[in-house]
Amino acid sequence: MALCGTVRQCFKARKQFPRLDFLAWFSDQSSVTIAQTAHEYNRELRLENEYIETKRSRLLYQSRKRGILENDILLGEFADQMLPKMNLLQLMRYDEIINGEHMEWDLYYFLSRKKNLPENLKNCEVFQLLLDFVKKRTEAVSEKAKWQG
Repeated sequence: MALCGTVRQCFKARKQFPRLDFLAWFSDQSSVTIAQTAHEYNRELRLENEYIETKRSRLLYQSRKRGILENDILLGEFADQMLPKMNLLQLMRYDEIINGEHMEWDLYYFLSRKKNLPENLKNCEVFQLLLDFVKKRTEAVSEKAKWQG
C-alpha cells in the first residue's frame, strides 16, 4: 500500500517537475541535485562549454544589463573597451566577478572604493583592470565637469 502511494507521488512530482530523474526516487545510489541559484545552475556551461565569441557576447550583454544603473554604465563601458582584448582565462575571471557571489551594490561599492575589497578580488588582475578603468573614467568626468561648471 505504501509503495502505491510513493508511486503516485512520483507521478505527480514528475508532472510538476519534468526534469527530475524519475529513477532517482527509487535508487539509493543516485540523487537529484537541484541548483540553488541560476549562477550555480549555469556555472559549468558558462565556464567550460562556451565558445569564446559567445562568451564575449554574453558578458557584454550581462555587463550592460546589471539591474542598477551605476553598474550598467561602469561595467558596460569597461566591457565595450576591454572584452575584445581579453583572453579566455581573463574572460572566465571577469565572468566570475560579475556573475559571482557578490551582490550588485557590493560590486558597485568595491568599484567606487567605498568598501574594502575581499581577498579574492585584491589579487585579481581583471578586477585591477576594472578598478583602473573606473578611476580613469571618474577623473575624466570630473575634469569635464570642471570645464563646464
